[in-house]
Amino acid sequence: MHYRMFKILSGKRFTTYSASGRSGWQLSRNLRLFSSVPPSSLQGSSAYWDPHPREFSRHCGQLLYSSAFSWERASTEDHRSALTHLSTTTDICERTSEFTPLVNNVLNQILLEHSFVDETPKLLSHSQSLHSAIPVSQSNRSSLKSKASCVRGDLHTVSDAYPAWKTPSLVAVSEAVPELGGIHSEDAKVLLVLLSFLSTSDKIPLDLLFRGAAPRKRWTAQGEIEGVDAIHTGLAPELCSLLSDMSRLGNAFHEPDLSSAVFKNDDQTYTLDKVVASRARERLSAEELSFWRRQVLIVAYRAVPWKYIEPGTKITKLFLPHLKFTLQAFQDCSEYLSTSTRADLGLTLIEASRFPNMTGKRFAVSQAEIASRDLEDQYLHCCIAQSRSLLSRIAGNMDHANSSIEDLVQGRVVSLMDTRMHSAIGLATIQRSLNCIQVEDLSTSKRVLESWSPLGQNLSSHEKVVSFRKHMILGRVLRLQGSFRESLMLFEKAQKTVAQCQGLIFDEDLRDLTCDHADTLRELDDPESAENQLRTEIARRDQSCSFLGKSLLELSLAEALFAQGRFQDAERLCLSVQSRPDLLKFGKLRLQIIMAKLRHVQSDNEGALSYWSGAMKEIRKFQLTNGRTTRIIVLSICDTLSGLGQTWLVDESLKQVAYLDAMATPGGVQCWIAGMGHWLKYLSSQSLRSRI
Repeated sequence: MHYRMFKILSGKRFTTYSASGRSGWQLSRNLRLFSSVPPSSLQGSSAYWDPHPREFSRHCGQLLYSSAFSWERASTEDHRSALTHLSTTTDICERTSEFTPLVNNVLNQILLEHSFVDETPKLLSHSQSLHSAIPVSQSNRSSLKSKASCVRGDLHTVSDAYPAWKTPSLVAVSEAVPELGGIHSEDAKVLLVLLSFLSTSDKIPLDLLFRGAAPRKRWTAQGEIEGVDAIHTGLAPELCSLLSDMSRLGNAFHEPDLSSAVFKNDDQTYTLDKVVASRARERLSAEELSFWRRQVLIVAYRAVPWKYIEPGTKITKLFLPHLKFTLQAFQDCSEYLSTSTRADLGLTLIEASRFPNMTGKRFAVSQAEIASRDLEDQYLHCCIAQSRSLLSRIAGNMDHANSSIEDLVQGRVVSLMDTRMHSAIGLATIQRSLNCIQVEDLSTSKRVLESWSPLGQNLSSHEKVVSFRKHMILGRVLRLQGSFRESLMLFEKAQKTVAQCQGLIFDEDLRDLTCDHADTLRELDDPESAENQLRTEIARRDQSCSFLGKSLLELSLAEALFAQGRFQDAERLCLSVQSRPDLLKFGKLRLQIIMAKLRHVQSDNEGALSYWSGAMKEIRKFQLTNGRTTRIIVLSICDTLSGLGQTWLVDESLKQVAYLDAMATPGGVQCWIAGMGHWLKYLSSQSLRSRI
């Protein structure tokens, strides 16, 4: 039996490195023995011991009951004498040099993950929950406890490179699900239990687990960006270490025996067998079930990217079913999650409401309200109010859309606010402006936007986001009013912000900004510049494989091509877009209008009539319009009917035009769909029937 130990004394701080020949003798746990040993006790002995276990035990007992004299009370001369003796009789200096880098790395890791508050009970609770999640035989529980005791080592004790799973190499999973066979990897065992708390009906992307455990970016009170470690939200350090290490996580997934329970799909996602998941959960106690549900909820919600500060991913939509599943399984989060974690969960749910359909959006916002219950967090409540306003506007309930944010916009929430809250008020102001646009109250929309400004000249990152959105929406308002030059200046400001703020991510707004910018250029009779803007953004999306929302860009491009007289190119683009699933009602309306104009200018009256009729069908889906665009569509139908010789239908259509003229109110939207003003001039000039 071989035991080796050395001790480094430096002032009043001690660092001990220990290793043992077998796992029953851990010298590091006896560090406290040596704090009461007088310096003279070490001067007469070697720093290397090779005693028999009994002799070692006897010697430690003598040390424990020796004088109360401690190294902390020793004089400087005693310290110097002891160190001199050790350096002359041992290779302690060489060994210290050898292990200093390792010790520094360990200490740095400790400082990153822990405060100076004693967190041992908390860590042990997590560790024990991880252990108990995997069934083990009674004969090995003592071994499990023995290994878990290593976690209690002093902060100055060198530990393993990774937080170890203190479970023995047993057939733990096969005890839970006998037909699986043996799984020897500790990581694979824990991974299997974790996966059993996700939705077995949906694909599990590896990125969900990795992103959920990796540091995430968040807004600070000063309006800047900071990284937040998963451990601070309550994720167990052992799980954080496993899931945030992509190589280690991949190895666990590829454990041969795990593959019979977790199936890899063609798209590199995974699916867990429902029976295996059920049996794994059945083995856990009520307390352990609560622990694992909490852990998996933290992983699932943290995977969702925050707009403007975190890059999106094509597979974000695959995260959402698991987030919903874990939320439904863990209803009483307020009892088990810290206040800060509940607030982070609520804010992330608001971020998650960007992605799914209306049902999913409502679910995310309602869950955010549940998470925020009894929390005195005005920023969180402000974000929830904005989302409620947005959902009400989409549903057509404008009264509720306005009432949701009325107090926020008028600044009655707080008298003193930090930069983050001021930015939130700015975003709420933008929501109110969008509500005004919805009912064509453009003058109020413009006034509301102009009422918000940054706190100072040196804008925080959050204020830059709000200013970007302000310029973008205000530019749209001016375009709708027909003030194209002023509109163009604001769009260029927004584009400049995108170019200058490298630390912010504007990808989700670039489609709308580019379309608005290009449509303004088209209105200013500069379709060539509009084409360049659109092709640049389309190429960027193609390069990043981001195809969502591409159809609106291509329809705007088709209008720019039509304005240049490149009818075949415009038609080819429209035909490639018309069957895409991402084409929503505005895109469908614009497609019908462009195709109708193409048929119209080519004197294909029947084809033009079909598309103009389709445009009328689509525009009826927009309830709040003042009728100017509808009027132009009806006039176009009249022109095609006249070309077909159906004059009696022309008279009926002209009656509808007169009604629309009477309904039009001043101050409303003048130029909704780019190019319609030019088209009206075309219809009014018989001399231009064959060309634009």
